[in-house]
Amino acid sequence: AAGQRLGVAELGRLASCGMCQLTVTQRPRLGLLISGDELLPPGRQRAPGQIWESNSALLTALLNRLGYAVADQRVVGDQPEQLRAALLQLAAGCDVVVSTGGVSAGDSDWIRPLVAELGAVNFWKLFLKPGRPFAWGQVAGVPFFGLPGNPVAAAVTALQLLWPALQRLEGAEPQLLPRLKVRLEAPLRRGAGRPELARAQLVVAADGGLLARVAGSQASSRIGSLQGADLLLEIPAELGALEAGTELWAQLLRLPLL
Repeated sequence: AAGQRLGVAELGRLASCGMCQLTVTQRPRLGLLISGDELLPPGRQRAPGQIWESNSALLTALLNRLGYAVADQRVVGDQPEQLRAALLQLAAGCDVVVSTGGVSAGDSDWIRPLVAELGAVNFWKLFLKPGRPFAWGQVAGVPFFGLPGNPVAAAVTALQLLWPALQRLEGAEPQLLPRLKVRLEAPLRRGAGRPELARAQLVVAADGGLLARVAGSQASSRIGSLQGADLLLEIPAELGALEAGTELWAQLLRLPLL
C-alpha cells in the first residue's frame, strides 16, 4: 500500500512476486542544530563550566536507527546572529529543522524567539517529564522541532513527537511504539505533578509475569538511564510514590527485526 515502510519482510515478499522497481517517497532531509556556549566537542580538553557535547551523537544514532539521516549539522554557541544564520541555512537546505537547547526561558535561550522572528512558534512547553521545554513551529516555511537541551529529554521527545511527524511527512500512518502492561519490580519514589516517561528494563518473573525494573536516577541529564532501557514507563501525573507490584502501561523501545 502507498505509505507503507519497506522492511525486511516487505522487500522479501516483493522480490518473491518478481517486483524489481518501486516508486518510493523521499525521506525528509534533516538539519540538526545544537546550541550552547558551554558545549565542547568530545576529545578536547575541558575547561571549568564546559561539558562535552553529546546530543549530536545521541540524536544522529537514534534517527539512524529509525531510518532517517541527518543531512546537515551545526553546533553553535548562544550568539543570536550566528544562530539566526544557522537556522536559515538549515531551512534552505533541509526539509525539517531540529534543534536542541535554547527553547526554555533563560537569558541565553535564543532559539525560540529567533524561530518566532523567522517563521512561527505554534506551541511551546509540554506537560511531560522529561521534555517540558519543547517547541514546534516553522522556520522560513520549513517544519521546526525544538527539542530540550538535556539529552534524555531530547531523545524522549524525538520519539514521542518528532518520529511520528517524520512518518507523516513521508505520507505514512505513524507507527508508534507498541504498549504493554507491566508491574513495578520495586517501589519507585517520585512526586506527583507531571506525567512521566521513566526508563526501565523489562524483566520476566519466575511466574511469567512482566516486570519493570527502574534503576538509578531518572534525571533528564542522565544518559545512563537510556542505556539498556527496554521500556518507557507511563506514570500518570496524579501518582506520587509507587509501591512494588503497581501495574502501569509502558512503551516497548526495542524495534522489531522484521
